[in-house]
Amino acid sequence: MRIRISFFIFTLLIGGASAVKINAAKCSDGNGPVAALIKNGTDAPSKTPLILIHGIQATTDGSNVDADNKSWTEFIKLFNSKDSQLNGRFALYLFQYCSDREPVSVIGNRLRDLIDQKIPDRPHVIVAHSMGGLIAKSYMGRTEHNRGLWKGKKGGDTVSALITLATPHHGTPGANDPGTMKHLVPDKFEAIYNGVQQYYWRAEKGSVRSPSLPNRSDLRWDNFDGKLDISTKDVNTDLAASNTAFGPYASKLIAYGGTAQSTLSAIETASMLFETKFGSGKPMDEHRLLTLANIGLVNGLDRHFGDADGLVPLVSSLFCDQEGTRTDSRPVNWICSSAVRVRRFEPGNGGELPQAQLPDKQTLSIFRNGRGFDHLDMLMNQTVLRYVISDLAALPSSPSIKQPQSTKKPVITRRTK
Repeated sequence: MRIRISFFIFTLLIGGASAVKINAAKCSDGNGPVAALIKNGTDAPSKTPLILIHGIQATTDGSNVDADNKSWTEFIKLFNSKDSQLNGRFALYLFQYCSDREPVSVIGNRLRDLIDQKIPDRPHVIVAHSMGGLIAKSYMGRTEHNRGLWKGKKGGDTVSALITLATPHHGTPGANDPGTMKHLVPDKFEAIYNGVQQYYWRAEKGSVRSPSLPNRSDLRWDNFDGKLDISTKDVNTDLAASNTAFGPYASKLIAYGGTAQSTLSAIETASMLFETKFGSGKPMDEHRLLTLANIGLVNGLDRHFGDADGLVPLVSSLFCDQEGTRTDSRPVNWICSSAVRVRRFEPGNGGELPQAQLPDKQTLSIFRNGRGFDHLDMLMNQTVLRYVISDLAALPSSPSIKQPQSTKKPVITRRTK
């Protein structure tokens, strides 16, 4: 038995806002910048820079560093709307980079360099989707500024808030070599993975398949530093080191995580798999594809992860941890730091909380009927983005940056799956 998730699906959906053909004409041939920090709109000394960071393979053509980044289209519309009243307080910047050219740690260094060049000595806010959150955390915890008043200070000293949307803080099993978890997937799910994999590898000749590529390796599941008895190979030491370095800045993090639909009848599953003509090269609807992927993550790996957004387990996107070591199928206790503000978006009938409550809530659970909130919803869904706008509006108008304090062991809350 094998996990049969095509990594092309993973690279396409974990960062992108739409299904696109990979066109590596600019990043892969060395033309143009590897990374860029691009102003979107107007800036002024009175404004706080707001940096948006996309996920893997999320630029317009799938690879090019381009000012016209479609990933943030819906957010920018809300940001500029009359109701948000944010464009008078914040100056938008898009940080863009070429995927699979350099590891997250190097991309984080490039972000630091561009901030030094373009917005030095100014406190700033970051909103990041998926792998973009790992880049932001690496910048905050593992880089030091090289010029200006902040020379020698960590990137995290200059960031007043970080909002991550479906970021795999502990990685995701979707990025791992399928062979390392081959014993985890029940036989009944193998056909689903195999069918999806074969479809996308036929439709997209340029799919990224190698687990050794820089950004796929960055996104590997970290196995909570080896606490779970799944595979000794799945200990992402670099991600673990980045999480440790980010520790002093955890109170600046607002982590958004989604839960997608995880059950389908056999007829619904078959319909999703075969509704699209295999020979046409036309991708399946991304949300349906994420539903299929989520069935495997939740049901195939239920004893370890539980809910997921189709690509990233909820425990990873909310930056929770595993309590102790479990080698059987008993439910796992997740530990979530009280320092991190959490926003959970789930299927159900609980309804949406009034936005007026948002600034006073450490933990929010927002529900909606239907399929829930998948990995792309966490970037594009209006409900999610309105809460992001509210979180930004609740930030101080003139952010004051404090040096990180030596932190004691955080108070924890426990949640049992």
